Amino acid sequence: MEADLSSECEMKIWKNTEKAYFAKKDERRKNKKNRDSISMPERFHRQSRGNGSRHHGSRPREAAERHHQERIQDQRHLAALWRRGRLRGSRYVPPVHDLMEASRRYATLHNILDLDIANGSVKTQGSHSRNLRRVRQGLDLIRVLFMQFIVSNDYSLKNAATTAYSQVCAPYHTWAVRTAVYAGMYTLPSRDQLLLKLGETDQTAGKKMERYINAAAPVIGYIDSLYLSRNIGLDW
Repeated sequence: MEADLSSECEMKIWKNTEKAYFAKKDERRKNKKNRDSISMPERFHRQSRGNGSRHHGSRPREAAERHHQERIQDQRHLAALWRRGRLRGSRYVPPVHDLMEASRRYATLHNILDLDIANGSVKTQGSHSRNLRRVRQGLDLIRVLFMQFIVSNDYSLKNAATTAYSQVCAPYHTWAVRTAVYAGMYTLPSRDQLLLKLGETDQTAGKKMERYINAAAPVIGYIDSLYLSRNIGLDW
């Protein structure tokens, strides 16, 4: 039963992602077409009408074919993103495991950053410093989500997650990733469903979320200071 529900949820996320992606792309294409038609000189329209029916009839077919090919490429691109996301699972699990392994070889986080700076690999994919930055983002994402969740009993999980993602992660993600994430928000359970599954009430959950918020804030601040003290910005 759990496997069936999981598959159904994944299919719903995929359908929402695909629908949102192409709706946004069609809107951009339509807006571009409107801009082009407004700025196009009238003499071009007259010249096009004077070229005969052969060109007049071929252009719509060519445009339709290009649109079809672009849609196929977009579907392949989305499918690749989807498969990669599913195979990797949570994006924060590998960085956490990497840092746990690194803690056996390095005494402090200062040592880790200093070594990556010396090797020029602070922002390199898979480096300890980059993984530390990703874990920091995960901590902050949950912190902001909890803050939004407890601000009002009427605030839904979807609204809280959307606000948290927009504030913490979206500025550093590509348009395709942002579209996929926002589409996935529609599959989140309601506030009552989440609390029921956790076996909590608004009061008990709120207290635990407040403890996390208070505990995470200094940790996030400390990690940020490690980068800033070495003149490494946080805009990545």
